[in-house]
Amino acid sequence: TAPPAPAAATAAAPKPPPSAAAPTSQGKAEEVEVVVKHALADMASQVTVKVMSNCTVMDVRRAVMDAVGETKLSEIRLVRKAGNSFQSLDCEKALGQRREFLSMGRSLNAQNVGLDGAQLAPAQATPAP
Repeated sequence: TAPPAPAAATAAAPKPPPSAAAPTSQGKAEEVEVVVKHALADMASQVTVKVMSNCTVMDVRRAVMDAVGETKLSEIRLVRKAGNSFQSLDCEKALGQRREFLSMGRSLNAQNVGLDGAQLAPAQATPAP
């Protein structure tokens, strides 16, 4: 039989952070579009956000918050159907190949938000002469 390995060699390698997991098949992260739809029919709305392919569920939530002008994380929850109800997704889970999510909380109608996150005034309609 082989002699036992030194203790240092048997220690597990440190686990990479979840956001570094699941690179694309080419091995590097790229920008992808993710569609998030409201889970309830009476709140029917959706938003498409761009995130990196190696991001986490939390990164998708934050991108949705930015897209709809929401400041409270509790208003955007990504969920999955579980029988007759919904279950929140693990925020640390990697996006992987998933490109569609269900959401609970506020409506997902995009707001008039500038690139810097500042609220823009709604466009004013000019009356016809």
